[in-house]
This record gives sequence, structure tokens and C-alpha cells, in this order.
Amino acid sequence: MLDVVAREGLARAGRWDADGEDVRLPAVLHPDTQRSPAPDFAQLTISTDPLGSAATIRYEGTRLTPEADETGEGLSLPRALIYPGGVDESLQKAADELNREEAPIQIVHDPAEVGPVTGLLVLPRAREVADDAWRLAGFLTTARRRAGPNAVIYAPGIGRPDQIALAAYAGVDVFDGLEASLAALSDTYSRVERPEGSAPPEHPACACPACRDADREGWTLDRLREHNRREQRAEVRRVRQAIADGRLRELVEQRVRASPAHLATLRRLDEDHGDLYERYAPTVREDELPVVGRRSLSRPEVTRWLDRLETRYQAPESARTLVALPCSATKPYGNSPTHQRIRPAIKHNARGRAHVVTFTSPLGAVPEELELMYPAHRYEVPVTGDWNEREEQVIRRAFEAIWKNGGYDQAILHVPPDEADIVEEALPRAERTVEPGERPTDDEATDRLGEAVRASVGDDQAIARDDMFAEHMDNRIDWQFGPGVADVLAEDTWIRGKYPWLRLMHGEDQLAMIKPERGALTLTEPGGRRLHEATDAYTIEIDDFRPKGTVFAAGVTGASEAIRPEDEVVCVHEGELRAVGRATAPGEIMADMDAGGCAEVRHRG
Repeated sequence: MLDVVAREGLARAGRWDADGEDVRLPAVLHPDTQRSPAPDFAQLTISTDPLGSAATIRYEGTRLTPEADETGEGLSLPRALIYPGGVDESLQKAADELNREEAPIQIVHDPAEVGPVTGLLVLPRAREVADDAWRLAGFLTTARRRAGPNAVIYAPGIGRPDQIALAAYAGVDVFDGLEASLAALSDTYSRVERPEGSAPPEHPACACPACRDADREGWTLDRLREHNRREQRAEVRRVRQAIADGRLRELVEQRVRASPAHLATLRRLDEDHGDLYERYAPTVREDELPVVGRRSLSRPEVTRWLDRLETRYQAPESARTLVALPCSATKPYGNSPTHQRIRPAIKHNARGRAHVVTFTSPLGAVPEELELMYPAHRYEVPVTGDWNEREEQVIRRAFEAIWKNGGYDQAILHVPPDEADIVEEALPRAERTVEPGERPTDDEATDRLGEAVRASVGDDQAIARDDMFAEHMDNRIDWQFGPGVADVLAEDTWIRGKYPWLRLMHGEDQLAMIKPERGALTLTEPGGRRLHEATDAYTIEIDDFRPKGTVFAAGVTGASEAIRPEDEVVCVHEGELRAVGRATAPGEIMADMDAGGCAEVRHRG
């Protein structure tokens, strides 16, 4: 049984019941022999003669015999685990067919042949592709996708400390402990920041027991192996904690900088399999999203933002002028000193007809009504004023989408001239209000902005504040739940509260509210009913019970594939609303999960 408690990318942190022993994932599978006993801290071992308290996978017979050992009990491997290169393909396929339906351990060489698995899935060819960026990304992602949510994936040959974070992100649960011993046999000192390792240092900086002994008495094979195992263990624990904290992607981006091959693999994961990773990425985080390098521009959260600008976003109907403002370090932008210095010039002259859009990276552009939505309200990026080609492409794409989906008559670019150069071609009718050598906050520039805004709106009728707030609320609803949902969810409603703590009301019944720390609308039970009436895209089908607390997989019969972790969802039984809450897993795997939570209930129906 597998109980997943946290996810990021295709990585999972949780507990696996391995033949009655509790194994925390991700984990390392250590060989356990007389000449090379498994370390005391091993959770999972492979041995022909299981001893000790760790969960043990028994290894039966030779590597080249395809017949299964029918007398084995518990987690027992068939007589084929890893085939050396050149072994006849028919022999490999014969082993793949062993106990495919019932065995607690399945061995499949070709990920394309993987079917839904419950238990341990061994990928013997992982060693062959471990250092081939172009093959590794597809190999691991295909295996993870096809194996389903109940499979625990073991990748023999992948276990160097530098490989662990990236492979976990791609779906590997169990790593090869043999790699630590192989490195020691080649006189290699494992270091997570150096894929090739190094010669054993004369005075190691590591504080593990093996390194302390080596510092006093010199290196031996046993000490080198112990250090390598501890370095491997430490990285697995870092990865496990990073998954729990929602920070694995940041750790992966740090690790891949040490290896062109790893960087290429991450690029392939982003570009070839980005749609899959987006489905597993949460729509809300309550901490900051660090943007630390060019690969951050391809994070699932960033690509989702751009996709929704193109497919879900519609500019406010009353907006006649798009006003582009510069990015600021403070989020949301409306709270920044820069914007507080600039925006009065817009507000006092626009009569509600101007629409502020912030020029930024990595999201490209952020319309003012979406400033509280994740990740716009909580991302951290070094502000240098320099833009690389990839950032410029993203910015132009974002502004093109906003212009296309709005009824603007004109654009005003109140950004430094070099930024105006980037976006001007995306906006057909654009006027600049910042001269070379000026800052957007300079008095001359803000005066020029106010005059341009006043001229652009002309004699258009002023828009009431409440009407503008209603338009902005409609945009937030459609952004979060899909185009057209606001027509139902916000019908005959009014808005209570002071920005940003806004509540959507129907009479005296609250339907939803904005929580700035989450950056999304949260629904009440009446709001959930309206959402269910408007769309089934955020619906979880459950058995006949009244959920409270956690909705576990055992009670789920179906779920919309549009659901992402942290989405607002409704739980329904045969059309009857039973609960409103937030998703804790991707919708596409909920009905297939054997265990674990699918949603947390906030209101019962």
C-alpha cells in the first residue's frame, strides 16, 4: 500500500508498505551481502538471505534466467533484474511477462509497455539512459505516466547524489544504493555538486563519521563507501523535505547547473512533457515562488499563466486604454512604492476607463485584477532591468494575448524606453510617456502619463467603482474556473469588503471570498452549488457518504481531469452536492489511487 502525503512534479513523498515494513519515499535500495553489508540506516535492501529489520527484497537466482521462483514469499524478485547490454531481446521480453498481472514486483524494460502497476516497478534499462538527456526524460516520464499512481518506481543505475533530485522530479521513487559502492571501488568521493565526483580529499569538509576517521587515519575502501552512502542518503532526505515543502523544483534548478546533461534533461522535461507537469502543479502556494534562472521561465506555473492569458482571460469590458507599468520588487504591485507613486495619475484622469497591466518577468504581463492570483502575488525574481531573449518573447506573447482579448482603443507605455521597445510591436496603437533618461516615477513622466490617459478616454462616460469591481471579480472567476463561469457564479451578486479582502455576496449569503495569502477565490457551500451548476470541470464524484475532513481515494469514483492540486472543488454523489473544499491531488489520478487523500473539505453540503 502506498500513502502519498506530498507531491511536486511527478515526485511523491510518503510511505510504502513493503512486505509489512514501513518505507519512507523517496528511498534507496541497498545491496546487502557478506562482503558489503547494507548500512545500518538502510530502509530497503536487496539480498539473497534477508536479515535485519529493513524491508528486504529477495533476489532469486541468476540474472539471466527468466523463470520465476514460485516458492518465494513476500517481495521476491523473479530471476531477472538487470540485463547486461547485448542480451537477447527475446529473453528480456520473456522476463517482462513474468507475473505481469499479480506480482508485487514487475520488471519492464520498455516504458511504452508499462501498464497500471500496484507495487514495485523495476526499470532495468534506466542505467543505459541515465546519462542520455534526450532519452532519459522520455523514459522516466513515460514510465511514471503509464504506471499510474499506485506504482513505486525503482530505477537501477540511478543513484548518484547529483542524479537524485532530477530523477525524483521525473517520477523515480527508489534509487540504486549500488552506485555508492561502485563509486568507492573506482576511488571516487561522491559530491552532490560534482556529478563526476572527485578523488578522496586529504582533509574532507564533510562531517560524516567516515570523513572524520579519514581525516585522522586516511582513506580505506570501507570509509569511502560509507561516505558515499551517507552523501546519497543526505540528498534523498533533502529531496524528501523539498517535496514536503513544495520546493523540489528550486532544488532541481540548483542541481542541474552542475551538469550540462542534467540541464538538458530538465529542458526536455519542460519542453516535451510540460503539459503533464502542469497537471500536477498546484494552482496556489502560500509562500514565494523563486525565479532563479532561465529554466524558471519554463516552470509549470509560468507556462500555465501564459496559457490562461490566451485561453481564459478577457479584459474588462469598460477598459478603453491599456496602461503598461513597470515591474516592482513589492508584490502585489499595487502595494509597491513605485506603483503608488504612478497610479494616482491614472486614477485621477481615467474615469475607470484605463486598465493597468504590469510589465514583468517571468509571467510576461499581469493585469491589475489578477495581481492577487498565484503566482503573480508571490514570486521572487532578481530585478536587474536587463531582459534576455526568452524573457522578451514571453513578455510580447503575454501582451499580445491581453490586447487580443480586450476592446482597447489605445495603449500607453509608461515604462523605461528599453522596455517599451520590447512590447511596442505587440500593441498596435501605443504611446510612450517616459523619455530617455527619465524614471517612470519622475514628476515630468507622471504628468505626461496623466495627460495621455485623459486624452485617451476622451468623453467616455465614467465607470462607477462598484461596476469596475464587479468586472474585475468576473475576470478572477473566469480565470480560476474557466470562461463563462462568472455568468452563473456572479449572477445577481454584489461585493462586500475592502480590497483585497473582498466577498462575493448574493443577498446576505456569501458565495466566495478572496484570501490574499492564497491568491484565489475560496467557495462557500452556496458558491459550490453555483460552481457545480456552471461547470463540471471542478467536480469529484464520490460514493454515497457525507464527507468531512479528508476525502480519501477509497471513496472517489471519478474526477474531472481539469482539477489541479489546490483547486476549489465540489464533491458530488449522483448529482447531489455533498461537500465543497480544495483538491490535494490531480484530478486525472484520483479515481485510480488506492490510498491517500484527494480533497480537504471546507463546507458540507
